[in-house]
Amino acid sequence: MLDKVINQRRGPRNSLFQAFFAKLAYIIVGTFYGTLAGRIKSVKAGAIVKKILGVLLLIPALYYLNSLVPLNGWNKNNINWRNDEQAALVEAVIGHKPLMIVFGARWCPPCVEIEKKVFNTSEFAGLVERVVPLHVDATVEADEVRRVLDKYNVVGWPTILFVSSGGKVYDDLSIVGEVPTVAGLLTAAEEAVKREKGD
Repeated sequence: MLDKVINQRRGPRNSLFQAFFAKLAYIIVGTFYGTLAGRIKSVKAGAIVKKILGVLLLIPALYYLNSLVPLNGWNKNNINWRNDEQAALVEAVIGHKPLMIVFGARWCPPCVEIEKKVFNTSEFAGLVERVVPLHVDATVEADEVRRVLDKYNVVGWPTILFVSSGGKVYDDLSIVGEVPTVAGLLTAAEEAVKREKGD
C-alpha cells in the first residue's frame, strides 16, 4: 500500500514529453528559419513572419533559462537544507531523526518541478521539523557530490532517500525518477520517522 502511495505518478512523464516536443519544435523552427526567411519575397509578410518566429524561438529559450536561473523563488519556505552529508548524519544521530536526502540538479525538469510543487508547500515545511533535510545538488559535479552519489548508488534524477540515523537506507521508501505528491512524500517521511523511533 505504501509503495502505491509513494509511486503515484502525477505528470513527470507528461513533463518529459512536453520538454521533448518543445526542444523538437525549437530545433525545427531554428533549422528552417533561414530557408523560410529567404523564400518570403514580400517585405511586409517577411517582417510579420520574422516576428512570429522570433517569439516562437524566445518561448523555449525562456523555459530553459528558468532551469538554469530559477525565476520561481525556490525555497520560499526558508527551509534550512543541509548540504554536507557527514554533518547531516551527525545531526540525525544527535536529534534521533531520519535523514531525508534529495538528489537533484538544475538541468533536471522533474527536479525543478519538485522544488515548485512539493518543497514550496506548507505541508513540506512542517515535515522538515521531523527529519534532517539534505539536498545534494548535482548541477555541477564535484568530488564530494560524486562520493555521495556513489555511496547511495543514485542512478536517476530526482532521487529522494530516507536514511536512519544509523545509516540504514529505507529502500522501500525511496522515490526515484518521478515527482512525488506532497501526500506521498509525507507518508514516506512519517514511516521513516516511525521506524527511527522503533530502532
